[in-house]
Amino acid sequence: MNEKIAFSAMAILLAASMLAQTRSPQFAALAGTYVAVSADGGARYVLTLAADGTAEFRSMTYDRGLDVAPETGAWMLDGAAVQVALSRGVENAHAVTLAVNDGTLVVAGADATDPSSRLSGLTFRR
Repeated sequence: MNEKIAFSAMAILLAASMLAQTRSPQFAALAGTYVAVSADGGARYVLTLAADGTAEFRSMTYDRGLDVAPETGAWMLDGAAVQVALSRGVENAHAVTLAVNDGTLVVAGADATDPSSRLSGLTFRR
């Protein structure tokens, strides 16, 4: 239940800030497709930040054994970070914070320090 409330709040915040942000040069510069590879090299993650504020996240393994359906959502700038809200259905909603660092997006916040997170330690590059 808390995940549903958190995702709903994030969706409202994203919608409120979307109009102004989609017109900013910083927002436009970050739009694009980014790829990260897991530390063991077994999985690849593709994050697409669209210029209209939508986002798509795909997880795939090289043997295709653990590929899952894409997660979709929205993204926004939050100072020097990017906030992404993703969902593969209401029960699987979550938010991710990415720090902008020299053209890359580095997983920050709780996902960066949680060893059980599939995103822990990832850096997304174009």
